[in-house]
Formats: sequence, C-alpha cells, structure tokens
Amino acid sequence: MGVRLDGLVHRLLLAHIRNGCFERAWRLYRRLAAPVSNTLSTEPWSRDNAANTALSQRSQPNGLPLAGASSISPAPPPGSQSALLPPTLKTFSILLRACTRWRKGVEAKLLVSEADEYRVDLTRADFEQAISACGSSGDSRNVEWIMKRMTERGMPVSREAQQSLLNAHFIRGESRAGEALLESMTKASGQASLRTQDYVSAGLFKKAFAAFDAVSVPARKQEDYVAMLTAVSALKDAPRMANVLEELERGLREGRAGLTLGPTEFGLACRIFRKAEGQELLEETRQEKGRVGARRRRMGAEEMRCLDVLARLGDRSGIPFLNKTYVEALVETRREEEARKRLDRWLAERMEQRGRHVVSYASQIGALGALGLWPVAHYLYDEMRFLTPHGSWERETQSFRSLLGVYETEEKRAARCPGAARGKIVDALHGLALATYKEGIRRGHLNHWHPSREKVMDLHRYSLYLAVLAVEVVLTDMASESSHAENRMGPRNSHDLAAHALSIPAQDLWVITGRGKHNSSRLINATSSRPNAHGPSYTAGPMHVGETDERQRNMENLSHMRLRDKLARALAMQHGLLTEIDLRRLRSDNNCGRLCIRKEAIQSWIKAHNK
Repeated sequence: MGVRLDGLVHRLLLAHIRNGCFERAWRLYRRLAAPVSNTLSTEPWSRDNAANTALSQRSQPNGLPLAGASSISPAPPPGSQSALLPPTLKTFSILLRACTRWRKGVEAKLLVSEADEYRVDLTRADFEQAISACGSSGDSRNVEWIMKRMTERGMPVSREAQQSLLNAHFIRGESRAGEALLESMTKASGQASLRTQDYVSAGLFKKAFAAFDAVSVPARKQEDYVAMLTAVSALKDAPRMANVLEELERGLREGRAGLTLGPTEFGLACRIFRKAEGQELLEETRQEKGRVGARRRRMGAEEMRCLDVLARLGDRSGIPFLNKTYVEALVETRREEEARKRLDRWLAERMEQRGRHVVSYASQIGALGALGLWPVAHYLYDEMRFLTPHGSWERETQSFRSLLGVYETEEKRAARCPGAARGKIVDALHGLALATYKEGIRRGHLNHWHPSREKVMDLHRYSLYLAVLAVEVVLTDMASESSHAENRMGPRNSHDLAAHALSIPAQDLWVITGRGKHNSSRLINATSSRPNAHGPSYTAGPMHVGETDERQRNMENLSHMRLRDKLARALAMQHGLLTEIDLRRLRSDNNCGRLCIRKEAIQSWIKAHNK
C-alpha cells in the first residue's frame, strides 16, 4: 500500500509541475512530508518561528504583507510530528528539478537540508540541480554551502557548478568574488590567462574587450567572437558590433578554420537592434509632454552598417535566417520588401526540408507577426506544440509569449485601420488573445498570481496588453463563479447561496506592477527623480551593481509607476472599474508598485457582465 501511495504522490507532483503549478507541488510536499527541523536558520526553532510570525503579522496600511516576509512556513521542532509519507530520493529529484526550472533557490537549499534529516542520499545530479537553482536566483551563499556538502561526500564539483556560483556572484554584484573565482577556475583548468568568454560569463565586459584586443586577429577563435557578440549586444555598442561583424565577414571570406555563422551568432548580433530598456517609455513620455524629438527613433549610421553586414552574411551562408528583431529592423528602415523576400525564401527552404529549423520557433513566430502574418504565426505555434518532443516546456513557453506579442502588435495595427469593420476586427483579435492567454494558464506558461500572497496578482515583467488580459481573465473567472453560485440556488440554503453569489469577491483585488516603497531593492523614489531628457545610457545586458547607472534605476521605477497608471486608465475606460476619484488618488500615491481594485466595483462589473 505504501509503494502504491508513494507512486501516486510522485505522479501528482509531476502533474502539478508540468501544469506550471510549483506552489501546489510544494504545498503537497510540505503537507505529506512534515519537515523534521528548520534548516533555513541555525537559531532554535522557537526563536525563528517567533521571528517569522512577527514578520508575517507586520503589514502595510493597505493590508498587504511586507515584501520581506518569507513565503515558506517555519518548520516544527524535531520530533514534534512525524511525516505522513517520508519523502524518497525520487521525491527530492522531482522537486529539485522544479526548483531549477522556476529559480527557487531558497526551496532548493531547504530540500538539500531536509534530505539529510530524512537520511536520503542525494546524487551528484541532484546537488547540481540545487546549485543551478540557487545560482540562477543569485544565492551565492547557498551555492557555496551546497558545494561544501558535495565535497564532504567526496563528490567532485563540476565546472557547470562553478559557473552557477559565478552567475550568483554576478547577479549579486560581487565583482571581486567573481573575479577571484575566475582566477581559481583558470588555474584549475591549466589556462595561462583568462579568456574573453570567461570575462563575459562573469559580466566583466571592459576586461573582456581588453582580452579580445590582446589576441591577434588570426589567433581569434569562434568562441571569442561569440563572447564579443554577447557583450557588445548587451552594451548596445553599435560601432564595436559593426567592427566585430566585419572582421567575422573577412574571416569567413578568407576561409579561416573554425569560423562559422549559425543561428546563435546571427541572433546575438541582431540584439543590437533592440530598443534599450526604457527607450519606448521615454519616447512615449516625450510624446505626451509635446517635447521636441517625439518622432519615432531613427536608426543610426552604425546600426545601419550592422544591418548591411548581417544582410551580406545571411546571403553568404546560404541559410535563410528569420529573426524577429532583424525583421523589425528591416521594417523600421522601410525595407519591408527585402524582409518579405527573406520570408518567402525561408518558407520555401522550410517546405523542402521538413523538420529542419535553423532558428527557434519563438523567433519565427515573432518575425511573422512583425510582417502582419498572424494566421501563419498561429499555425506555426500549433505545429510546434505537436512536433516538439514532450518536455520541451521552456521552448513552448517562449513561443507562447511570442504569439501573444503577435496578437498585441496586430490588434494595435487593426485599431489604426479605417472602416466600419475596424471594431469587429479588434474584438475578434482580442477574443483570440483572451483564449490564448487562458490556454497559457492551463498549460502552465503564465501565472499572474503572487506565489505567497493570497488573491494578489503579480504582474512583474508584464506589458500593458498582457496586464489588461490578466485582469480580464480574473474578472471573467469571478463572474463565472458568481453565476455558478446563482444557478445552484434551490429551496434549501438559497439565502446562503445568494449571499455568497453577491459577496464575490469577498475582498479587494490587489495588483502588483513593480517594486513597492517598502521594498529594499527600490533604491530611488520614483516621484522625486526624473529621467534625463536627452535619454539615459541604458544597458540591456546584466551589469554589476557598481556599474549600474542611477538613471536606469530611475527609469525602472518610473516604468513601474507608468504601468500602474496606464493599467488604471485602461481598466477605467474599458471596464469602469476605477472612477475619476480613484485615478486622482492614484496620482498622489507614492507607492508606484501597487494598484487596488475595490470589491464594490468588481461586484458591479460582475452584475453587469452576467445580465
């Protein structure tokens, strides 16, 4: 019976994880396997429990808990209660893979600790999964702690694990620790000096440029060029990108050994055409305030030079590259005819060699959307779902987000079209986008709920279009729940059901759009500083804390406030959820990362929707 129950639990855990419900899988694990001891802290359990309880009881005036409150419930003391079903090695392996997938570093460290308490010997692959989860979330101390556990068990630490520690140092801005780790990795591998790709992996771009320049042109390898393309595209250095591409073109023309041009190199080079973070927001601000220079940003001479070199490289390779950023750059420079020729060539190549995809599905879908071919993009997404191997969840998620971006672009394009059928076209596209968004929730590609706060929407990294879709989905779900409660009314308990139907929702709906004023990472007040009118120097790639421009942090805070304000105006105009008084109160609110939708407004919307 125990074996059958254990297998059932494992299947249920896998089902939750495949559906994108990490929190459900985690709660199931905590419910069935009560933790033996609190491994998050070396303090006694009673003191840690009291601290966590006090922290959870602290709240903001609006009723939301603070951002520093832990989402993990404190563990009971040893021997206080026994596990309903002691976890096995398979349980820990499943959850550690899920932690890596969702970048849950704290949970991964907790699993490694509890594996010792339950006397489960984790494999080397399990330890590396935990290291990867902690490294991707920036928990350098936890990575070092897990690596120490591996060495105590006589397990060798792989270079991938060291790379995860390097990434953690990089995310936390620990440049000195990262450089020291790089030097130790260099000595261990027997290299004479650090290579260009080593500096790029640590985020030390200036030193990467110096290392690249120190190597003679004939001695430069393919890895050096890939590292340079990564660094230059992150820094948006168009002149240096043009020089690197021209040098790569000369090397291919001369037939230097080891040099190739594939989808990876092409995609890295195309990132130079992406608008820097906050650039669209700055242009929109100029347009609203009527400043000079409100026209669409023109591509510079160096960027045009990069575009011409990429066109020659694409023709030389014989591979019809199709990249969303590249197609958007062609459209922006009024070279749509060239973009369509490349699209026709790519379609012909794709039909002749079925199954050969030289670029990712996400990039193909985005490129088709940039040219207005949204039906073909949707067909390609359906094909990807049926042809990709089972388990390629990350690839499907990227393609799904690209498809939603296609709907957003096409809906904006249809709104500008003249004619009486414009409204019907926009409504049809919006209906398709809503259905696609709901499918993404069902398949686990999207989750607009906060992982630790009940009935709080978390719209970080959401565009305005996706944020409106998310709120609409939540409202329609509430309307369906209210309608279902009304349909269940019968001769018995009819008053209770009626009261339940009228009380949906039972509380206000909170929407998080960015970092709030109580968050320690929000260094600069968004209302007390303004971005540079001439445009701050943005960097899209990862940078150390010491090298980050303060104006970029100002723009990030301003972006959070702008998303909140634009979302409030959209909800007020389209659904009437916010009044003019609410909008005026919102302008004077210092907290740029929160938006409250009153339950009375939601109940009125539900009543009108269910008529």
